[in-house]
Amino acid sequence: MTARETVRDYREGDLDGIGALQLAVEPEMRCPPREFVDLWRWMYAQPPFGVFKVVVAQDAAGAIVGHEGIMPFALSIGGAPVVGGITCNLIVAESLRGTLLFPRLVAALVKGYPGAGFAFGYGPTRPKMLKAMLALGYRDLGPLPVYVRPVDLGAVAARYVGSRALRAVLTPPLRALSAPVRWLGPRSSKRITIEAVTRFGEESRAFFEDAFRRFTIFAVRTPEILNWRYFEVPHRRYTVYRATEDGRFAGYVAVRRMPMLGFDSLGIVDLAYEFDRPEIGRALLARVHRDAAAARVAFVACMTAPRGPLGELLHRAGYLRAPEGFTMILHEPKGHPSVFPDRALDDWYVTWFDHDYV
Repeated sequence: MTARETVRDYREGDLDGIGALQLAVEPEMRCPPREFVDLWRWMYAQPPFGVFKVVVAQDAAGAIVGHEGIMPFALSIGGAPVVGGITCNLIVAESLRGTLLFPRLVAALVKGYPGAGFAFGYGPTRPKMLKAMLALGYRDLGPLPVYVRPVDLGAVAARYVGSRALRAVLTPPLRALSAPVRWLGPRSSKRITIEAVTRFGEESRAFFEDAFRRFTIFAVRTPEILNWRYFEVPHRRYTVYRATEDGRFAGYVAVRRMPMLGFDSLGIVDLAYEFDRPEIGRALLARVHRDAAAARVAFVACMTAPRGPLGELLHRAGYLRAPEGFTMILHEPKGHPSVFPDRALDDWYVTWFDHDYV
């Protein structure tokens, strides 16, 4: 049977159809079509890497019924910068779910991205998507846990305690207990200054070049990339703090208040510091926790690889591993040697920094 949908590269004029199609995604991730169009441009057309690849599916009537793109990021792999991308926004119209359109879109994207200048596709995927992506040629590199620190214990208990009667008993004391819990957490050193920023300047460049040298793989962070990531994105608000010590740039954290698992949460998008100086990381976390307490969110969340300094910092700050996390998946063109070492995730500094939604 011949498919009625045509899978092809993006063309000028497709954006209105893509914006309307976006309403088919999970409710938590939806936004008005015009807002999504603005985000789409930021995500695919405006990153400071000079590459672009998006595929769409069009039905016989000319409507856009499928979409997937690759959002570019540069990774440093063994000291060499390589441009790859997060494969994301895989959307299929509800009427076509369960058809072969899903694998056709993925196949078209992974076949076409090398010619567009991407060396690989990667990204964190949810458990429900993992099996399908592996069948389509991606590799499973290992788990990416999400670590959470509850702030409103009553709200969390109300979701996960099954018995209505037990919830009624537990919720009032847990909400009362939340008051001191909200304000407990890492202490900030008086020698370290934490202040909000609305732009990254040249003073941060040397820090990012030096701090990440200990890792085999990491997303490249420069002032230009960071400004695009946090301050040039439309319809999203990130709060960014920098840490300084004696006037020297020593770390930063970026957070975004957002819905997560049905809760009002504060997501730690990225946290970087002089990694042999955990007191700087603790000072940044202390600022995040004060914001979370003031906003009365349900929890603070951060994704990272299970090994490494950030996971240890979160554990010591009272974070717990959430029941559900992500899996890092990787696609590389067939017939090309892999640019990734074996057990790549063991020394890969991963956060939500290189992510399309958080």
